[in-house]
Amino acid sequence: MKKPSFTVGQTVSLAPSKRYAPPNGNYTVVAALPNSGGPIQYRIKGEQEKFERVIEEIHLGAVG
Repeated sequence: MKKPSFTVGQTVSLAPSKRYAPPNGNYTVVAALPNSGGPIQYRIKGEQEKFERVIEEIHLGAVG
């Protein structure tokens, strides 16, 4: 089983996709979700957002 690449509190960037166009800015990893055999997922919160979102690891990149 693959280990998460990002840690809680780490600042990440979110790549846009065909399904969503997130606002520009950085995001903070709030939690790494339990692995259910699929892709690794995280709960993240954007600097400009009042809510958290769940996103697959493949859409995230390290900042700094």
